[in-house]
Amino acid sequence: MIDSEDLRAVLEAQEERQRQMLKAVLETANQQQQALLASPASAAEFITNSLSTTLPEFIYDPDNGCTFDVWINRYEDVIVQDSSSLDEAAKARLIVSKLDTAAYARFTNRILPKRASELCFDDTVKTLKELFVHNMSVFARRYTYLRTQRNGESLSDYTGMVNRRHEMAEFNAITPKQMKCLVWICGLHTPDDADIRTRAVRKMEDNPQTTLRELSLEIQQFLNIRRDAKLLGTRSQCSCHQEELYSCPHPAFDVEDHIGRETATSSIRRATIANSSVTRRAGHCKNSTNKKKRNRKNSRATSNVVVIGSTGTDVAPVNRIFRKVKVNDATI
Repeated sequence: MIDSEDLRAVLEAQEERQRQMLKAVLETANQQQQALLASPASAAEFITNSLSTTLPEFIYDPDNGCTFDVWINRYEDVIVQDSSSLDEAAKARLIVSKLDTAAYARFTNRILPKRASELCFDDTVKTLKELFVHNMSVFARRYTYLRTQRNGESLSDYTGMVNRRHEMAEFNAITPKQMKCLVWICGLHTPDDADIRTRAVRKMEDNPQTTLRELSLEIQQFLNIRRDAKLLGTRSQCSCHQEELYSCPHPAFDVEDHIGRETATSSIRRATIANSSVTRRAGHCKNSTNKKKRNRKNSRATSNVVVIGSTGTDVAPVNRIFRKVKVNDATI
């Protein structure tokens, strides 16, 4: 069993060892600090390496809200405060070093013929904000957020999607006027409203501070203009159709030519009637037995035609056609 004296001695020995270890750590820290103060380049390198380890890599993914504006807003305080001792060029190099391969390639192609080292910190941040932005406008993101639906996702994934779209839509900065216009446009969901929906969205993009009254008045004016344009188009089509009807060529009516053709036709018809009469009389003189044996398919139907000839004296001369026929063995 250990008595009190031995226990006290053990505790004192442990305390002495801890004191020696703490003293060694403090001496090492002082030496490092003195070395950093003696060499500014080493201090800058140490801070740069520390920040490079702290900051995550930037990967451009606009569909999930990963834009450079979001990234720099999240880590701007860390960059500004911890790198206060760094110059502008070192800060710019730090930002560029955190770009992934695809983002770095797009950035360097954008600033050509300059190099990344030639841009200061502010110009670098400005260029990256312009290059890696949302692929949808703020209004479109808000519209998408309001129309969010669950399509087979798990409940946790659906919850995360709602949170992400809410942040992307920047609903914390929306005003009551913008909210009214947004709900008004969301209600234009039918195919017939496609034109006015597109025009309303363009109006909100051009002027985000547009009120609902101004928006509705402009859309109503657009509908009035479109209706008037359709009315003018309908009248123009009717006028063109009437012009086509009146412009159709009509042959002039020649009285003499018409009378001549009518007289010739009348002569031919009278001769045809005479032939039909002779044939019909000859048929009656034959035996009735031959009538029954006659093939009905070969019978020819005849019809009586009454022709009124013209008696005018001013009719143009016509060459008449006469045929010789036999009636009871007599030639007529």
